[in-house]
Amino acid sequence: MNYGRVIYSNPRAYYVHIERRFIFRTWVQEPVYDSYTDGYWEMDDYPYYVHEGYRYRYNPVETCHYQLVDGEDYQIAQDYSENACDYAYNECAVDRDAYNTQVGSDRFFCGEAVDPDLSNDGTGYTPLPDTQSAPAPIPTPVPVPRVNPALQAQIDSLAGQSNKDIWKMGWNEGIGSCVVVKLSGNPLNCRWIVKSNELWMPMADGSVCSQDIQAAQVGCNVGNEKENIGCILKQVVVAGKCL
Repeated sequence: MNYGRVIYSNPRAYYVHIERRFIFRTWVQEPVYDSYTDGYWEMDDYPYYVHEGYRYRYNPVETCHYQLVDGEDYQIAQDYSENACDYAYNECAVDRDAYNTQVGSDRFFCGEAVDPDLSNDGTGYTPLPDTQSAPAPIPTPVPVPRVNPALQAQIDSLAGQSNKDIWKMGWNEGIGSCVVVKLSGNPLNCRWIVKSNELWMPMADGSVCSQDIQAAQVGCNVGNEKENIGCILKQVVVAGKCL
């Protein structure tokens, strides 16, 4: 694929393009044919990640706004910042798997959150595709997965870990090439920052660090400075910057 080609310049451009029957309440939930198994697929020259019978945008050059939803009462368990679709989906999927492991069921799911005016009360929602109207397409699997084994192992290591736990992992032994570094006399009043191979992460100028205002730039103003830097480290790992 030509991953440099942007089709949908913003999330809303995608929401208004898809059929309304694929919007469940306030989330995109577009089903796939049974021939698509869980994993990365290219459908109609567009990248998706399939999970439990539904497809989710996984485009590295377009942005998505994902939310983690409690399927029991449809409350939002986690709301993620708009980000590159593959990164945003990975971030949600890590938490989804951790939450579902804790409850012992597939209770939580990820979904792109649509704008309020595009929400659907459920009366027009179609949970499964109409397989009678057209033959099922022949899927073409991608031979090399976009998430390599080393990255998947790092992502798996985060499952079930709190932001403070992840801070501790980065401070004690690091995650791959990434470590948490303690700062002294930082001009931004940051106590902690993430470093990989002598480079500050995720911004080379060191402007994204544990202080609340700086951490808020990437949606990680989540508590005290240790929790903030744990959140930042998690994002850096999921983005594949710690290999």
